[in-house]
Amino acid sequence: MLINGKFPFTFGEVDGNFVCSVRDELISLEGAPKEIDGNFESDTCPKLTSLVGAPEKVGGDFDCSHCENLTSLEGAPKEVSEFFDCTDCPNLTSLEHLPKKIGGVLRVDERFRGKIPSDVEIIMGIQYY
Repeated sequence: MLINGKFPFTFGEVDGNFVCSVRDELISLEGAPKEIDGNFESDTCPKLTSLVGAPEKVGGDFDCSHCENLTSLEGAPKEVSEFFDCTDCPNLTSLEHLPKKIGGVLRVDERFRGKIPSDVEIIMGIQYY
C-alpha cells in the first residue's frame, strides 16, 4: 500500500526480502527499510527518479533495473552482499553513488563500460547488457 506514491510509514530492519517492484505509482523509496538481510527489489517502477531512502545495507541483491525515469543512483546502499542491478534505466546519466562494496556482480548497461568509479569494490565482476 502506498499513499501519494510513498510508503505510508517508515520501516526499520527487515529479515528476508522486501519487494516494491512493478509499482507504477511508486515515486520515492523514503520510508524503506534501513537494513535488509535479503533482497531489495524496486525494479520496473517508472516514476522512480532516485534511490534516496533506499536501505543503507542489503544482505542479498539490490535491483533497481527497468526504472525508465531513474536519473541518479543517489541514495543507493553503501553495501550490497550479492548483485547490484541498474540495467535498462535509459535516463541514468552516471554511476556516481554506486555502493562502495558489491559482494556479487554489478549489472550495468554497455554504455557505462569504462565508467565504473574507482572507489567501488566489486567482488565477482561486472556484467554489461
